[in-house]
Amino acid sequence: MKRYRNGEIWDFETAEESGGREVILGLDGGTTSTVCICMPVISMSDSLPDPLPVLARAAAGCSNHNSVGEDAARETIEKVMADALLKSGSNRSAVRAVCLAVSGVNHPTDQQRILNWL
Repeated sequence: MKRYRNGEIWDFETAEESGGREVILGLDGGTTSTVCICMPVISMSDSLPDPLPVLARAAAGCSNHNSVGEDAARETIEKVMADALLKSGSNRSAVRAVCLAVSGVNHPTDQQRILNWL
């Protein structure tokens, strides 16, 4: 399936298989910028590499819904996640966890809204 937002087509959901590599997305969203990294899942039985491997990094603008509105915030979050997946050669089915730190999400209804987006 393709996502169409603001005239853009994102193919991250139908990208080539990621070769069985499972990934984690980490997103830091704020009023000035939003950054998403994609990293491989690391087994707890393995020792952690130093530095931790980052497969891809993507950045975009504001994702604080209080500043830009819900639609724009959602589009920014979706865009950085899609960009990080594409850059890493992964797709949505490879994602095992998402860690979000988004400014403006300080009420249970805000948290539920973000979970619904995901």
